[in-house]
Amino acid sequence: MIRIRKIALEDAAGIKSLARHLGYQPSSEDLHRNIPRIMNNPDHAAFVAENDGTIRGWAHVFLALRLGSGSFAEIGGLVVADSHTRQGIGQQLVLACENWAHKKGMIHIRVRCNIKRTGAHQFYKSMIYLKTKNQFVFSKQLAD
Repeated sequence: MIRIRKIALEDAAGIKSLARHLGYQPSSEDLHRNIPRIMNNPDHAAFVAENDGTIRGWAHVFLALRLGSGSFAEIGGLVVADSHTRQGIGQQLVLACENWAHKKGMIHIRVRCNIKRTGAHQFYKSMIYLKTKNQFVFSKQLAD
């Protein structure tokens, strides 16, 4: 049985393993630094889906405060193990994010998906998320 719970530092290895499905390879050091930051920041939350002591999925949600437009919550990452897709885990994680955002007073929640992740697009559409824009993402490295 899948249990959705808030993240713990002990989840770092499972989170790292699943992050590769999103195309990321966070270092153990980054995770051990960022997990406590997320846990202790009231504007962030992260959830894991666990069964039999193994992390099967995770989600990160945060408040996006804006000056020029209304503030909203944003799902910054969501992944489910390939072996456990289409079992309702992703939906449970999204609902955990939505409930957290609602308790924080948010009336909108967003998620951004890579254009290549067509399965994710269909998943969010099935949860009544609407495509609202196309955009470019620009990045700049600030330090070595």
